[in-house]
Order: sequence, then structure tokens, then C-alpha cells
Amino acid sequence: MSISASSPFGARSALPVRRLGAAADTTQDRPKAEFWLNIGYMSSAPDDDGNEKDIFVSLSQGIPLDQCETYKVEDQRTQNMAVLRQAQNELLAGFLDRAKQLEAGTSAVVSHDPETGLAMEIKRVRGPQAMPTENTLKRAFSFR
Repeated sequence: MSISASSPFGARSALPVRRLGAAADTTQDRPKAEFWLNIGYMSSAPDDDGNEKDIFVSLSQGIPLDQCETYKVEDQRTQNMAVLRQAQNELLAGFLDRAKQLEAGTSAVVSHDPETGLAMEIKRVRGPQAMPTENTLKRAFSFR
């Protein structure tokens, strides 16, 4: 069965298709996040030596703290919204202050509710690594 380019089902557009109501993809416009807030729970698993190790099991996507935008408190229409936005800004600042205390490549569980089992983890990514001066995996090869 062939599909004709003149057919509405066979025509291809060079423009990207976006679902109605879907948010625009801005991931390429932003630098990579350094500080993350993850939600999940604590568990344990054996490490390479067979010893039990505590691990944090998180959702597949965290919140990039250093990419969250603060609200302009002075632009709010009501006093109630202004104090809410101010509190939200202070909450973000508190998470960022704690995250900046972490060494690169480390994380800390900052909240754990034993009743529900849910926990919050702040993570600071490792960042760019220095490239090795010598590649020990490099080998000469040829094709026959």
C-alpha cells in the first residue's frame, strides 16, 4: 500500500506538531540544572559487596531548583497573594541555600515522614568533569 503525499494522512510537515494544550519545549533554552529536589522514599538494596545499603527511590523527574523562577511580590493583586508569593520565594531560597551546602555529586534527604514513608532529597549534580589526558581504552584497528 502506498501513501500519497497529497493525501491528508500521507503529507508530512516540516513543522513540529504540538498537542493542543501542551507546554512548549524549553529544555534546549535553559542550561542544565545543578540543584534538584526529588520526591520518593527510602529503601535498601545490596551493594556490589553484598552489604545492605540505604538508597533513595525517586520519581523519574525531579524539580530543577536553580531553574525555578521567583514571583514578583509587588505585582500581586491582593495582600493574600502577595504574602503567599513571598512565602513561596522564601521556600525556594531555603531549598537552594541547603543545596548549595552540598558537595558536587552528593545528595541529602532533608525530610522523611515515617508515617507515610515519603521523603524529599536535595541533590547537587557532579557537573562537568575534566577530560582525561590519555584514553586507556583507545586501540588501533583496521578493516580487512
